[in-house]
Amino acid sequence: MQKADKEAGVKIAEFDPYKLLHMPADGSFNTQGIDEAYFRLAARYHPSKVNKEKVPYVKAKRRWDNLNKAHKTLTDEKMFNNWIKFGDPMGCLTQQALEASLPTWLFEEDMKPMLYTWGFIGSICFILGFMTWFKKSVTLTSSGVEKVTKVSMKEFMVAILEENDKDQ
Repeated sequence: MQKADKEAGVKIAEFDPYKLLHMPADGSFNTQGIDEAYFRLAARYHPSKVNKEKVPYVKAKRRWDNLNKAHKTLTDEKMFNNWIKFGDPMGCLTQQALEASLPTWLFEEDMKPMLYTWGFIGSICFILGFMTWFKKSVTLTSSGVEKVTKVSMKEFMVAILEENDKDQ
């Protein structure tokens, strides 16, 4: 998603945890240097330790959140892999939406037989419902009258008119 945005000309702020921790971007993961840089900056930029007259609380809180996110990205394997693959430690937007909307136990290995079973049953019900609707819609005219009734009514009217012609 983010690569597509870049190709479309949309400018996205790059997330660089090494830059946020004031470290060289050497590709290191979960090293002592990362923790040292984090604790050094945490002591300096914690929102309660920042001079509130110079830096607004909202800005200090945002900086603190980014610092924590950078540290977690470089120490948590899943977030690190997401950052390498997608450019964001939270992963791609589709992945985030799926994780937020569907429970994680739904995609576990032991749930596959149940998912396949309910998927099959749901497909059969959908197909039967569609077939029933289609058969019913084929027998009705656009005004909702059954075609058989309309033909019968036409034949009835023709018969009455013919009878009237014979009587006269």
